Amino acid sequence: MEIGFKFEKLIIWQKAMVFGEDIDALTKKFPANELYNLSSQIRRAADSIALNISEGSIGQSTLEFKKFMGYAIRSLAEVVTCLHKASKRKYISEIEFNQLYENAFNLMNMMVAFKKKIQLKRVIISNLRTQLEKTLLTSVFGLPTQIHLS
Repeated sequence: MEIGFKFEKLIIWQKAMVFGEDIDALTKKFPANELYNLSSQIRRAADSIALNISEGSIGQSTLEFKKFMGYAIRSLAEVVTCLHKASKRKYISEIEFNQLYENAFNLMNMMVAFKKKIQLKRVIISNLRTQLEKTLLTSVFGLPTQIHLS
């Protein structure tokens, strides 16, 4: 039997973990006066991406997972803003900025697509539940389909 959490299999979680480590390594080059400011902010935001994906994935509903994916997406947007700040303050090179920006952009696209997939799954399950209710009402109980169970 394979042991592990389901979020560990998610590519977006794996990529978010790598991205967080890349950001952490980058901040080691920031000046000491940024230790409790921009360095801390960008590291916390980068770590929040994977943390929110994992927390949402073991929630009780797809709606909850979708909510946590929204938090992860917003954390990634925060990282991108911090990267712009670091670039403007000349803490990182243009090459570093471009590479991390591209990684963030790709991760963002993956996360948005995954969030939409969660929503679609929720709609499909809801539709299947409605169809099952109608089938049960008519075939098992002999009731008309106009009655709706809530």
